[in-house]
Amino acid sequence: MKYTLHSNVQMRIVALAFAVGSAFSILSLTPSTAFAYANADANADANADVVTVSPSAPAAGPQPTPTHAAGDMIKGEETLAKFKAAWEAARLVNYFMRVTGTGTFAATTPTYESTVKMSRAQVGGWKLTLNGKATGGTDPAAVTEYEIAYDGATARAARHSEKVVFEREIRESPDLLSFFNAQGARQAIAWELIQSEKPFDGATNVAHQGTREIDGVSCDVLFIPTIAAAVDGDEADEGKANPKANAKATTTPSRGVRLFLASTDSMPRRIERVEVAVDGKESARVADLSAWALNERASAGAYAMSVPDGYRVRVQKSARPKRVEPAGGGGQGALLAVGDLAPDFTLKDSTGKEHTLASFKGKIVLIDFWATWCQPCIAIMPAMDRIHNAYKDKGLTLIGVHVWANPSAPEPVKFFKDKGHKYLLLLEGDPAATAYKVGGIPTFYIIGPDGKIRFRASGGGPGIEAIIKKKIDEILAEKAQN
Repeated sequence: MKYTLHSNVQMRIVALAFAVGSAFSILSLTPSTAFAYANADANADANADVVTVSPSAPAAGPQPTPTHAAGDMIKGEETLAKFKAAWEAARLVNYFMRVTGTGTFAATTPTYESTVKMSRAQVGGWKLTLNGKATGGTDPAAVTEYEIAYDGATARAARHSEKVVFEREIRESPDLLSFFNAQGARQAIAWELIQSEKPFDGATNVAHQGTREIDGVSCDVLFIPTIAAAVDGDEADEGKANPKANAKATTTPSRGVRLFLASTDSMPRRIERVEVAVDGKESARVADLSAWALNERASAGAYAMSVPDGYRVRVQKSARPKRVEPAGGGGQGALLAVGDLAPDFTLKDSTGKEHTLASFKGKIVLIDFWATWCQPCIAIMPAMDRIHNAYKDKGLTLIGVHVWANPSAPEPVKFFKDKGHKYLLLLEGDPAATAYKVGGIPTFYIIGPDGKIRFRASGGGPGIEAIIKKKIDEILAEKAQN
C-alpha cells in the first residue's frame, strides 16, 4: 500500500525538514526519518536543519528578507492560492536544491546540494529519488553523500563506500523524514511541497511582502507564520499557522516559512525556514530551488532502487509499532497532557542498572528523548548540560532517554562520554517513547514531585532552554511555599 504525507504532521516533519524541523523550524525529528520542518539534519537539520542554542555566528550565504510578518494579507492569500493550483496540476517534478544557513544557523547547517525527481502516485502522495551531498556544518570538513529512492511504500539508500543498501518500510510520513535524517539528508529536499496532498492547506495570516528577483526570475514573496516552541506547557505545533504566535511573540522566538514564488509558473525559487528572535533579528535555513521541470518536461526517477551486485541490504525496522487508526481516520497523536500522571518506565543505564520513574518521586524530573543521529537533539544538549548544572543540587534529575537507535549512527554511551555529558543516560527507550506519545525528537517532559506532567514540548530551538528553566523555577517556588 502507498502512503501519503499528511498535513497533520506537516511542519513537525517539516517540524520537524529544516524541525525541521525541520519542515522546518524547531527541529523535531520523527522516528525513522523525521523530516522536521526540515529544521535539522538539520545537519539533520535536523533534521533539521540543526536547531542551535549557541551564540549567533556571522551570517553566510543568501540573507533573508529583513521584515518577517508584515505584508498584504489579501494578496498573500491570492498568491498562495495560485501556487496551490499550480502544484495540484503537477504530476512529474524535477528540481535542483541548494541549502545554506544564515544568522545562528550559519555555523551549524551544512550546505546541501541535491537533484530531486518526484512523481505523484496514483493512490496519493509522492514517489521520489534524490542524489546529492552535504558539506560542512558543525564539522567544516564533513562530507556526506546520499542516494535515496522511495516508491511510495519502501525507502532505500545506497552507501557505496560500505557496499550497503539501507531499507525501511514507510508506514507513516514521519518514518520517511526519519529515514532521510539517518542518511544525513534531512534538509536535502523541499518537505514543504510533499508533506501533504495540499501544501500549506489551512495556512492563515499569509503576508505578501512584495517581489524579488531570484536567479533572474521575478518572484512574489510570501511569509507564512508558525510557532516553533512550546510555551508555558503548551505543545509546539510546527508548520501550521498558529494564533498563539502573535500572542507570545514578545517572550519567545517566532518562526515561519518565506516562499519566493515565480511569476512564470508559481513554483518556489527559494524557501526560507525562518526564525525570528525576540529582538527581531532573523536567522534562516535558505533553500534555493532551480532547474525546474514539470510534467512533460520532467523525467521520471528510478523510484525502486535496485541492489547492486555484491551489496548487502540492511533492513531498518520501524521504530514504532504500526498503529491501527480508528474508524474515520485520525492523525498523529499529541503528547501527553499537562496534569496527567506520568507513565512509569523501567530502563537500563550504561552499566545495566535498571531505573524507574517511580524511584525519582519527590524530585523534579526532566526527560529528554533524543538520538545520536538527531542533529537538533545534539545541538540542544549543551543547554541540557547547563540546566543539569544549575539545578542538580536543587532537586532536579535530568534524564536523557536514547530512542530509535540506528546502527549506522554513533553508539550512544561512547557519544555521551566523548561529549562530556554528566546527566543520567538511559538506553533502549523506545517503550518509554511510545508510552509518552513521542512523535518527533527532541521531545521534553517535566515531571513534578507528585509524578504529574507539568510541561511537555517537541523540538529544540533557541527559546526552549529559557522556557524549561522558567517551568523548573515555578515548580521550585511552589515546593518552597508548601
